[in-house]
Amino acid sequence: MRSRASLVAELGPDGSTRLSSVRSDPPLLIRSTVAGVFLVGGSAGPLGGDDLRLDVVVAEGASLCMSTVAATLLQPRTGVSRMVISVDLGPRASLVWDPRPVISVRGSEHVAITTIRMAHDAHLLWRESLVFGRHEEASGTVDQSTRVEREGKVVYASGSRLGTPVRGFASAAGMADMRSVITELSVGPHVPADEAVVRLGVDYASSVVDLAPGVRLRTDLNRYATDTMMCASSVGPDQSVESR
Repeated sequence: MRSRASLVAELGPDGSTRLSSVRSDPPLLIRSTVAGVFLVGGSAGPLGGDDLRLDVVVAEGASLCMSTVAATLLQPRTGVSRMVISVDLGPRASLVWDPRPVISVRGSEHVAITTIRMAHDAHLLWRESLVFGRHEEASGTVDQSTRVEREGKVVYASGSRLGTPVRGFASAAGMADMRSVITELSVGPHVPADEAVVRLGVDYASSVVDLAPGVRLRTDLNRYATDTMMCASSVGPDQSVESR
């Protein structure tokens, strides 16, 4: 299946954020609510062989929170599934990306490519949660690549290949016996400088590190899958999203 979805969020004359352009394409269905904008799965998947793309533009001064209504299952079929996300943030724009967990099902192969371009004074909170396998199940493989450019300068670039079939995945140098990983990237003038923090527990490991001025990465490894959602609490009354 090939899918291309897109949206443009702009600041309205009354100070609220409006979706001036929305294009849904199954399985990427876009729905606007008072809590933010949600992706609704119009069909199962992604399945092996699916080619999906989402383009997001948040124009000058607009604020947007995006999530999904449910967890995403990466499921096996012939071929590799692929998801490409492209984001552009204008001056003083703000985006919170906080989808529900992505679950890698045994036998699946998935590639995720994210590119974000943002103005120097834009605000970004990019949160991703990846779970390896369903209950008592091995996982597939997930290749992730994320790149963030701020005023044309690369401030964050990462790539990883994770999953049960990957050599060393379950070793001490990999995920060990942890089952999920959550990454939270904050970029913008609102991000204060702070010292690096590392916390270790029986069922978790967590680190917070400043990568550059205004760029902070938090990484959480958990033995058990967790699911939290920030959109409902991060979008205030003056940030409600309207469609037109």
